Formats: sequence, C-alpha cells, structure tokens
Amino acid sequence: MIENIKTFLSISKANILFKIILSLLIFVMVKIIISIIKKSLTLNILKKVQDDSKVDTIKNIILNIIYFVIYFLAGIFILDLFGVNTSSLIATAGIGGIAIAFGSQQLVKDFIMGTLIILEDQFRVGEYISVGGVDGYVIETGLRVTKLKDFSGRLHIIQNGDIRLVTNMSRTPQRAKVTVLLPLNSDLEKINKALNEIFKECNNKFKHITEAPKIYGITKLNDLTFELTIYVKASNEEHFAIETYVRKRILEQFPKDEINFLSVKGVINDEV
Repeated sequence: MIENIKTFLSISKANILFKIILSLLIFVMVKIIISIIKKSLTLNILKKVQDDSKVDTIKNIILNIIYFVIYFLAGIFILDLFGVNTSSLIATAGIGGIAIAFGSQQLVKDFIMGTLIILEDQFRVGEYISVGGVDGYVIETGLRVTKLKDFSGRLHIIQNGDIRLVTNMSRTPQRAKVTVLLPLNSDLEKINKALNEIFKECNNKFKHITEAPKIYGITKLNDLTFELTIYVKASNEEHFAIETYVRKRILEQFPKDEINFLSVKGVINDEV
C-alpha cells in the first residue's frame, strides 16, 4: 500500500514537473513569435506610412491586439494542461466579446477605417481634401477622427467610420477657371494681346504650372455681352494663387488698355 502511494506521488511529481517545463517552453515560444511579428509588422508599416508617430501608434494598437490573442490562447492551453476546465472561461470570454463588439461598434469601425486611411496613405496633414461635402486642409489624422479646417477657419471633426468618398486635391494637378464678362462690341484682338501678356507673367511667376494659361473661348453669348473663359492647370495647390493673380491682373491691365469689362470671376477645379 505504502509502495503504491510512493509510486503515485513519484509519477505525480514527474507529471507536474513535465507540465511546468512545457508551460515554460510555451511561454518562450510565445515570446519568440511576438518578437518575429513585431519586427515584421514594423517593417511592413514603415513601407506604407511616412509619419513616424503614426507608425508607432498603429504598431502599438495592432501589437496589443495580437498580444492579447496569443497570451489568451497560451493561457487557456496551460490551464487546460493542468486540468482546469476552460470551457466556461472561453464561453464567458465569447459572450463578453460579443457584448463589447455591439457596444463599441462605431468606435471599432472608426479605428479600422483610421488605420486603413493611414496605411493606404489616402491623405496627409497639410493636404487639401473634400470629405462628405466638406472641403478643407487636413490638420490632424487620428485613428478615430480626421480634422479639417476650411477657408473660413471653421474646424470640422469627421469620424473615420463615416468617411466614404475622399477627394484629394493635393496629389494631382488642379484646374482653375477665370471668366470675364465683356460687352459684345469689344475688340477681341486687343483682349487677346492683353491676356497673353498676363499669361507670360504667370509662366514666369509660378513654378508649378502643368498646363499653361489659355483662352478656352467664348462660353456664353447674348444680345449685349459675351463671356470669355480662361483655363490654367497647376500642381502643388498653386492653382489657387494663379486664379487670384489672373483676376487681379485683368482688373489692373484692362483699364490701362482701354478694354471695358463688366465682371471677372474665378472658379477652382472647374471641368472643361
């Protein structure tokens, strides 16, 4: 009887020792796996994201999720190894996860979309974009919200989960249109000469013109007046300044050349 008890205790000790060693090995393997994932994740994010602060933010969020999943699974495995019933624990975690998912659905949606915006480099701070009918400069890109400031100085805070269509006007050349309303009896030759001088000034003054200023033609006509349209295309958001400059120079030059006009207007990024 005593011998049987000794044998049982000996087997139990060996079994417990084996389980402890196996648990330690699992812990070491988890550390190695996490280290590999961390290095791989950092390299992949660095390729796509220019802003170092954004790299750290995204990396930390993703790593925290991975840490939780890996450690939770490893913990369940170790507890099961020591004979602890983990079924109720898994069930509780599942129910809790579902409850949290329903309660923070919008928040999760915002974070996922925010991460994608940064990883895909859809827009950056300082760029001029249009989102949900709001145009403005990006002053902050976060994982939950994006902040825009419009020309009036108003701050617009948009939840990333609500962003559907983004128009980035800083990545490609944009077109500006200037229209001049003139009397029907105007001297077209004199007008062309004055405008061509203004166009030459633009070409010398502005460095990001991709399509030189040109007279598109007469776009409106009635019994008393006609509308002359001018187009110019530029990158690096220079089209704003060019459109303003052309209007200013028309206001200055036309009276000097004795050219009568009724109005001069500008439109940004108008389609031909």
